Amino acid sequence: MDSVGQKIRELRKTSGLSQKDLASSLGITPPNLSQWESMAIPPLEGIMKICRHFDIPLWQFFMDDETALKNYLPPWVRKEHLEFLKELNKLPESTQKKILKNITEIITLRKYI
Repeated sequence: MDSVGQKIRELRKTSGLSQKDLASSLGITPPNLSQWESMAIPPLEGIMKICRHFDIPLWQFFMDDETALKNYLPPWVRKEHLEFLKELNKLPESTQKKILKNITEIITLRKYI
């Protein structure tokens, strides 16, 4: 598998869902889902929605096997990042969203400093 988008496509197809059906379940449009399936790395919030829908822990989404993991993630992602995702997944969804929101805001702020 070459990308995270391809993994999303495979999950959808393996589950027998059309893009329209999955998009509807996720609360997005079919063109949005099509775009995610075409991207090497879709938005993290989108990946989180996919994981919730298929009941897959976020960290596990990236952990098929060691060689596939290298294909999914940019080279700057380290083992510590994946360990963080495992811990993040143990938190309630509302807390995960707050953390994601804060991290996104921090990244945005860093661009202006």
